[in-house]
Amino acid sequence: MFDQHLLIAALSRYVRTLPTLYESEFVLDDLADTVTEVLGVTGAGVSLVSDERLWFVTSSTGNMVEVELWQEHYQDGPARTAYETDAPVCITDIGDCGDRWPLYAAAAHDAGVVAVGAIPMRLGDDIIGVLDLYADDPRAWPAPDIAAAQLLADIATGYLVNASTPAQHTEIDIYNAARTVPAVD
Repeated sequence: MFDQHLLIAALSRYVRTLPTLYESEFVLDDLADTVTEVLGVTGAGVSLVSDERLWFVTSSTGNMVEVELWQEHYQDGPARTAYETDAPVCITDIGDCGDRWPLYAAAAHDAGVVAVGAIPMRLGDDIIGVLDLYADDPRAWPAPDIAAAQLLADIATGYLVNASTPAQHTEIDIYNAARTVPAVD
């Protein structure tokens, strides 16, 4: 079960920093670290969607990088399924998934992963990425844990949208300024 005090502290931190300038990379690193702490999992990773593919962005721990990169390379596994179905994928024991994802199960096992959760990151009707959760022991994924992970993923998605807004506004301002400069004859 997730730690309610840590979740509230994380939400408070996010609310305080939302109106400030921040880098999108920081937001995703913070998401991976925060969800690891709040849920008490071994690690977390984030992949974002571009051209219908999942691309690994960050991981809270080094050994999870291998699993994330495997999913990026083969476009298979729980993250891909969460992206395609727009639904969380929760695996209590990856050893039970040999029929569904045999190569992924072997790669995850080699990295010390036993349980996996994959949470879609939504922007309206679009999936912009997936938050992966990893545990080194068999783990049930109770609905409150998935809801807490989804909440943190949704907040990070909002941050990503807001982080891009100032840059877009600057580009629009430059474009509009260029349109108002009188032509030189």
